[in-house]
Amino acid sequence: MFEIDYQLSTDQLRQKKYDRDEYRKLQRNPISILLDTINGGHNLGSIIRIAEALMVERLHIPANGPSPEGKRARKMARGAQNWVPITPFSSTCEQLDTCRKQGYQIVAVELTKKSQLYTETTYAYPTLFVLGNETLGVSSEALDMVDFSVHLPIYGMVNSLNVATAASVILYDAAQKYMTSLNT
Repeated sequence: MFEIDYQLSTDQLRQKKYDRDEYRKLQRNPISILLDTINGGHNLGSIIRIAEALMVERLHIPANGPSPEGKRARKMARGAQNWVPITPFSSTCEQLDTCRKQGYQIVAVELTKKSQLYTETTYAYPTLFVLGNETLGVSSEALDMVDFSVHLPIYGMVNSLNVATAASVILYDAAQKYMTSLNT
């Protein structure tokens, strides 16, 4: 006879979590994200949700872009915007310079002539991932300031992935590599 496996209820999921005060005190993973001229509130909300799930240290967003409190971002983030430290900025280059001075390795998620396959890359933490505009990618000004670029392989006819999808893959990989480094 087969045992039926049921999805956990919300109450069962919460039993396995920290309470809110304990959670605020936890050390976050030394991975941050900078969004370079992102346009879509739905993408921002999805990236916020991914960042919260992985306990990303900080999310840097353009001040003139979609707001984390906008309708589309809130719908996709589903409350995660309340838990992720978010820093708005007015200049991508100035913000990258600030992060470099704080000791971040800066990595663009962009297919370039010299980009590395993300699975074959080792990161030095803390790491800041730069994710680009949905249509244009990471700006040339930002690319000039990164330590290197990583890319995801594209086997089909399309040339790119949605920015939130790419963020998911890259951030889960980076978080896994970081967690593994703690155990070695």
